[in-house]
Amino acid sequence: MSAMNRFNSNPELYKQLMNMLKERRDTSPEIESSPEIELIDRLSIKPLTKENFLESLKIFMQIASVDSEHLIDKMTYGYRMLEFCTEYAETVTRKTSFSNIYNDGDHMKFASRSEYYITADKETKKKCDFLFQIFSIPCKVLSPKEFVENLTLKTKSKINPSNQ
Repeated sequence: MSAMNRFNSNPELYKQLMNMLKERRDTSPEIESSPEIELIDRLSIKPLTKENFLESLKIFMQIASVDSEHLIDKMTYGYRMLEFCTEYAETVTRKTSFSNIYNDGDHMKFASRSEYYITADKETKKKCDFLFQIFSIPCKVLSPKEFVENLTLKTKSKINPSNQ
């Protein structure tokens, strides 16, 4: 059974993993180092800069045995990696299971080719805003309310261009 299937069939296992990583960051810096542990440490540095993110992503993709320079792969793995970052990690609940986070990354990937990505999930919006900025993706990430307001403004300006 793959790790993804284990986490999907047992969300508590994923929650335990994330809690162990958080505890390790907080209380056990003396644990023997490895590329994986060094990556987790690197992702705990605030704020997450573009340079630190891109270097961490390179390490993350090497650990995952992904040899790709394709932007879409970098975005997908970047989204998943942000889950291990202190600033972007979500509290694991039934709603924020491993598969939901995985799927959110896929939604972001497909939305990146659009003018707008509309999401009511604040954590997803935060991650996508960060990634779209890092990779210079022109897609605007908006909440449903922001989208309606944006659409209303665009419509008003087309009807009455003198109000611009």
